[in-house]
Amino acid sequence: MNYSLRRNKVDPKMLYPKQSFYSEEYLNTHCDLYLTTNYVKDEWGKSHKYYRLHASQPHTLDTALGYEIQCPHCHNRTLRQIGRALSMYDLGLFVCPDCDSKE
Repeated sequence: MNYSLRRNKVDPKMLYPKQSFYSEEYLNTHCDLYLTTNYVKDEWGKSHKYYRLHASQPHTLDTALGYEIQCPHCHNRTLRQIGRALSMYDLGLFVCPDCDSKE
């Protein structure tokens, strides 16, 4: 699943996901920032849902770390970054502390 992100007007570093049925390619050309869902199995076979932040414009590490993203699943918590950026466009890997503990 892919999510477009909208900025908070008061605090532009706060991002709110909006569920989207658009492809990643479409979001990359039409959105500044978006999330993609990644499922990863751990060594015990348990599946975990992670979110990768992507940008259509290059970001520095400091800029990428400054965002606060609301969980697209529960909408109650801010996602926590657990993985580093892969490039200037494929930014951090995030998880929701609440949703991950319930899975």
